[in-house]
Amino acid sequence: MAGCSTRECSGRIEGWLSEKFVVLTHGIAYAPKRTVVYGVVCVLLSSVGWMRFRTEDDANRFLVPQDTRAIRDRKFVEDRFSDSPSPSQALLNRRGDGANVLTKEAMLQVMDLHEAVLGISSRGSTAGYDERTCSLVFWRSPGSLPCAVESILAFWDYNRTTLEADPDVVATVNRRNGQEGECCSPRFRRFDVSQYAAKIGYEADGRVSKIGALSNVYFLRTDLHSKVRRDPTVYRLERKFDRLVRKQNLDAFERPMALTPAGANVNVEAGFDFDRQIVTLAFVAISAYAFFALTRFRRRRRRCLRCSWPCGLPPQGGGGEEGVVAEGAEKNATYLARGSLGLQAVCVVALAVASAWGVVFAFGLEATPLASVAAFLVLGIGLDDAFVIVGALDDDAEFDDDALAVAEGRDTVDDLAARRACRALAVAGPSITTTSVTDAAAFFAGSYTRIPAIHSFCIFAAVSVVVDFLLQITVFVALYVLDTRAKLRRRAKDLKRTDDDDDVEEQPHDLEEEEHEHSEEEEEGPSSSSSSSSTTTREKKKEE
Repeated sequence: MAGCSTRECSGRIEGWLSEKFVVLTHGIAYAPKRTVVYGVVCVLLSSVGWMRFRTEDDANRFLVPQDTRAIRDRKFVEDRFSDSPSPSQALLNRRGDGANVLTKEAMLQVMDLHEAVLGISSRGSTAGYDERTCSLVFWRSPGSLPCAVESILAFWDYNRTTLEADPDVVATVNRRNGQEGECCSPRFRRFDVSQYAAKIGYEADGRVSKIGALSNVYFLRTDLHSKVRRDPTVYRLERKFDRLVRKQNLDAFERPMALTPAGANVNVEAGFDFDRQIVTLAFVAISAYAFFALTRFRRRRRRCLRCSWPCGLPPQGGGGEEGVVAEGAEKNATYLARGSLGLQAVCVVALAVASAWGVVFAFGLEATPLASVAAFLVLGIGLDDAFVIVGALDDDAEFDDDALAVAEGRDTVDDLAARRACRALAVAGPSITTTSVTDAAAFFAGSYTRIPAIHSFCIFAAVSVVVDFLLQITVFVALYVLDTRAKLRRRAKDLKRTDDDDDVEEQPHDLEEEEHEHSEEEEEGPSSSSSSSSTTTREKKKEE
């Protein structure tokens, strides 16, 4: 290719690719069923990688670059020291503007919520928000719960009896506020109302007069799993905490709000749930489009298959050489419908995605919520390749000629289907190769991003495009050959039936002509015999 222009070089490359695709398709076309079986077996083998399937739904892990200094320092601490406690927070806001929740009735409702939280259990009642799983502190007074909790209930030592016996909760808060004591937080040992409350109102002398919102924070011990970097027990407790807090109906407060790491991850996933629904609907829609786009129920022109009419059309004035005429304009060419082939193309793309993801999982890559979008993207690319292959050689006139050759025994179905597939791939092969290579290269280039979610998406998409290309030029071509064989047999059978019907219609006409000629001969018989006898008599008289 030295010294050739850009157009000449591209033409040579395209010609070389066409030759290679012809050789490949020739081998596939004469063993299509074997090709499909081998393709499915390869997909099953590569799908073994799903055994290492792992998903990452922690927003801090798949949305934040993991190679920053802060992340490296955090991992250093997590690997060498005990895991940090996981907080579960319940936010309580006053019901109505200007309302004061610093009342005994409101504090008793907060105590009810506190006791309900301590009653949460998991893992067969061996884990909970009490001493079973809570983050322990060692400066609590004897007999009190040794758990790290931040709540205004600390002013009454989390004791319902003490709270019920308190005649003035406002005075108690002001008396103990700012004092040192064996309090309730893993961060400080001082009673400080500003750590538990918000929208605080003060008197002129600095005394607390009212509170508009409260916060209860519970800390759980965590033992991060080495693979998912999450404590499954704590995750289940936090999910139960979220549901419990949201179901609470407290008269003094609006609907409580729960904040937990598990709830944050669920909210992030919920943000992608809508996208997943849209992707699912789009998947169904594009599958239906593939079916109807290749069904192609359309009306055919009348066309003579064995005659010398120009362009295969009969002359307007009639006459011309007789022949076999295809379906009239009033019939649909149903034998050309390839709707099932469109659905098979969708299945091939699905196999490609399953195989590609198995390969990616085998190398240890984790799935993220964005990975589902890659599947839909590959579906569009794969169907585009299938449409190009089918449309490369879909000429009705040539199809009828091939079917007629089969009907007359001049050629075989297998040879005709193989030649059609070879011509189709010779035309479409270079095109789909170019698009697949450029798409895969673009996705592989995008995988160098530092954001884990985008990196994972690009890797999944790039590998899926490559596997889809391989399955399109092998498995889908084999399915195309099988579909073409079936349609050629069906069309040849229709043409044979048409010839038989024409022969049956011509036989009564020939019998009528023979009978007519025979009757004319019988009518002419007596007159001819009498004339011949009279002629013989005259000749005898002349001789005498």
